[in-house]
Amino acid sequence: MPKRLRLKEVHFSPQAADDLLRLGATDDDIDAVREGAKLLASDPALGDLILFQSPFLSPSQRLYRYVVGNFRLNCRLDFDSGELEVVSIEI
Repeated sequence: MPKRLRLKEVHFSPQAADDLLRLGATDDDIDAVREGAKLLASDPALGDLILFQSPFLSPSQRLYRYVVGNFRLNCRLDFDSGELEVVSIEI
């Protein structure tokens, strides 16, 4: 299992931003989603590993789902670069 991630950056894909708009997220919801993404980046064990790998991910990348309030964040973590990208958001 990958070791603890050293957070460098958290990114939101354009799809994730569109999802928040489409789902009617409030400013408080958006702040909570940002904080949740930072928490997941610092401790991936908080999320649920999505068992999906090649050919779309490098060996150092994993997909996780993390629940923040009413929102489910689908995230790609890169353990080599220490980056997390919120790929999409659902309810």
